[in-house]
Amino acid sequence: MDALVVGAGPTGLLMGVELARHGLDCRVIDRDEHAATESRALAIQARTIEVFDDIGIVDDALARGLRAAGVNMWSGDGERLAHITFDAMDGPYPFVLDLPQSETEALLERRLNGLGVQVERRSELVTFEQDADGVTATVRSPAGEETVRTPWLLGCDGAHSAVRHGLGIGFEGETVDIDWGLADVVVRWPLDHREMHMFLSEDGLVAAFPMPEGRWRLICEMGPAGDGPPPNPDLAFFAETLRHRSGESGAEVSDPRWLAAFRVSERQASDVRDGRCFIAGDAAHLHSPAGGQGMNTGLQDAYNLAWKLALVQRGRAPEWVLDTYELERRPVATRVVKLTSAMFKAALIRSEAGQRLRDAVVRHLAPLAPVQRRVLHGVSERDINYRDSPLVAEHHRPRRAPHAGDLAPDTGPSLRAALRGTAHVLLVFNEEARPGDIEAVYPGVIETHIFGDPDAREAYGGAPLCLVRPDGYIAYISGDADEAALRGYLDSVFVPAAP
Repeated sequence: MDALVVGAGPTGLLMGVELARHGLDCRVIDRDEHAATESRALAIQARTIEVFDDIGIVDDALARGLRAAGVNMWSGDGERLAHITFDAMDGPYPFVLDLPQSETEALLERRLNGLGVQVERRSELVTFEQDADGVTATVRSPAGEETVRTPWLLGCDGAHSAVRHGLGIGFEGETVDIDWGLADVVVRWPLDHREMHMFLSEDGLVAAFPMPEGRWRLICEMGPAGDGPPPNPDLAFFAETLRHRSGESGAEVSDPRWLAAFRVSERQASDVRDGRCFIAGDAAHLHSPAGGQGMNTGLQDAYNLAWKLALVQRGRAPEWVLDTYELERRPVATRVVKLTSAMFKAALIRSEAGQRLRDAVVRHLAPLAPVQRRVLHGVSERDINYRDSPLVAEHHRPRRAPHAGDLAPDTGPSLRAALRGTAHVLLVFNEEARPGDIEAVYPGVIETHIFGDPDAREAYGGAPLCLVRPDGYIAYISGDADEAALRGYLDSVFVPAAP
């Protein structure tokens, strides 16, 4: 075993998929008896859909999900304050895919099974300790307790993470003292089922998100939190609240599949790595559901870490590469927590003057093209970059070219196909710039692809060489064909094959 993954939610499942795709033997354990049956997290953002494309489940995800085309924000008196369409998003998937988490987990687990890994359910991490060479863990299952030895322990086990607690990592933040109701229901009303709707009523927030099969996810503010867990609201609460706060007095709500109550926690782990142990997803950060960022951020944690861990475990990269997981992903989580908290607080403004000011700001700023671009880039999560990472480098980068650490531009199916897979891809836009024996020196780590397409070269600012990481970000970009500079970068990041 090369790694033990604790937790088989979306983050843990993708972690297992990626480790297996990159050639590692891993175990994935989960203490629950079966996979999630509730819809839970719903929104899959454009960047995550690209990840699903890379791992081979995008067609099934698109077939099962609903493509949300935009979002509307309404005032309490029925005025549409903002309408933002998603079709101007960059990338091949300009929409938000609404797909219940249970379906997402089923797709990921089926992919994991196809790679020869079965989730070990009713299996719980009891204790663990680490040393310089690995982790010794006790796992309890229906067969009893066993002691296992693994080089790496990956905590993808949610908000109450046993791995985070075992490491003594702080989880700073707070739980907001407001109760929320959630319902997956059928709603009969005149609003567009292809778009999301948010109602900023003076009596509280209601959000409606379209789901497959003609259903809607409703999230309603219930009021200040009391003692103990929030009570689950009934169907009548959602029907009455939706009609009152949306202004759609004739709306009919029926056929509930899931009714629940929850509170929002805004927390972030003080560290995401301790020696040979890592945490990811909800184990590392919690935040408001505003913007639909939660599950997506966790999935991209796994997508960022797994290929690095595989290179180190296979002896193809030095161990310092693993330090970049925290350096790259923790700032992303910090940004998500702050952004979703700000959105959340803006929606909860209760003073009449504050609501008027908020509505005026939304009404006048939302139609502006720069604002819409910023919103779309943020929602899609395609604006994330790792420019400050020590793992990326530039050499005489052309002014028009993307930076090292940026998401590699997508110029169409042929380039997308070249980047799909587990290797670093060296894009050569000028045949004369092709280096000699890179693939032989770094077998299985680097693949070279020559692209004569002028549109592709233009998208990369005329750079003749660009190295793209397995997670789709630019590792190295050069404005000339200086092979010595390229090899200097490669030798600093990878371990060459033995002669």
